[in-house]
Amino acid sequence: MARYCWTRESTFDFIREKVMEQCNKLPTIKEQLSYLNFVLLEKKNRPTELDENIGLKPTFEKFIQNEINFRKEELSISKLCYDKKENGAKELELIEWKGTEPQIIYFFELLFRAGLVEPTQYQNRFSLIENHFKNKNGVRFNNLQLAIANQNMQNNKAGKPKREDAEAIEKIFREIRDLIKEQKLNP
Repeated sequence: MARYCWTRESTFDFIREKVMEQCNKLPTIKEQLSYLNFVLLEKKNRPTELDENIGLKPTFEKFIQNEINFRKEELSISKLCYDKKENGAKELELIEWKGTEPQIIYFFELLFRAGLVEPTQYQNRFSLIENHFKNKNGVRFNNLQLAIANQNMQNNKAGKPKREDAEAIEKIFREIRDLIKEQKLNP
C-alpha cells in the first residue's frame, strides 16, 4: 500500500467537490479512509476563516463523516467477499446501468421513498452508485458527476429527470413493487 503524507494543501480549503475528487483518485478504500479522516481532523483542528460550503447540506463535517462510514461499510463487505479458494479478494463486478445519471439517481430516490433503502445508504447513494454501477460505456460512475446531476435535477422544478426518463424509471419501479407485493402474497 502506498503511503501518503497529507498536508494542509491536501484539504483544498475544505471544498467538498475538490476533496472528493482527490479521494476518488486514491486506489484503495483504506487510502480513501485515511485521507478522509485526515481532512476531517484538519477541519476540526484548523478550520478556514471562510467556509466555501455555507448553505450546502449536510454540513461539510457530516458529509465527510457519511463518506467515511460508507467506506468502512464497503471495506467490511469486501472482506466478506474474500475468496478462500484463490487466497485473494474477489473483485466485485460492476452492474451496467443502461440509463442516464439522472435516471439512476431518481431510481434510488423512489427506492428510498418506498422504504426499500435505508436512510444511511440513501445519504451515501452517490458513493453506493459509484462503487457498484458503471454506465452504458462501461465507465464507473463518478461521485462528483452524480452530485452535479442531482443538483441540476433539484434546480428543475419537478426534481426529476426529463419527463420521458422519469416515466421510464417510474414504470420499472412499479413493476418491481408489484413483484415484491406478489412475492409477499405467494411466498
